Amino acid sequence: LFIDLTVGERRIIPLVNQFESISFSVTPIDANHCPGAVCYLFEGYFGRFLCTGDFRYKQGLFASINVFDVDRLYLDDTYCSPFYNRFLTEHECAAEMKRIIDLPQNANSKFMIAVDTLGKER
Repeated sequence: LFIDLTVGERRIIPLVNQFESISFSVTPIDANHCPGAVCYLFEGYFGRFLCTGDFRYKQGLFASINVFDVDRLYLDDTYCSPFYNRFLTEHECAAEMKRIIDLPQNANSKFMIAVDTLGKER
């Protein structure tokens, strides 16, 4: 079953079997992450569930949709672990990229770095 969804638009999904006909809705919310990444708000007979997946919070991210009054929150908390919470600064990242490019084994390699800006999380 494939259903086209549009970011920010609530879509009713019918569930029909031989005994009953019920439905629920799903609203994809832009996750401010990589292109196409979304959070999902599910609403129906089971309550209201928000599944974040990977997202980058910014002021106003959830401004158009009430995501605070949910029955369940499935929050991607990968980076809450101390094992994952050490990120390079913008300058450290640029220096590490240069170090890797300058390695002798990469002398004949070509690199393409496709980014709008380094540190776009600012």
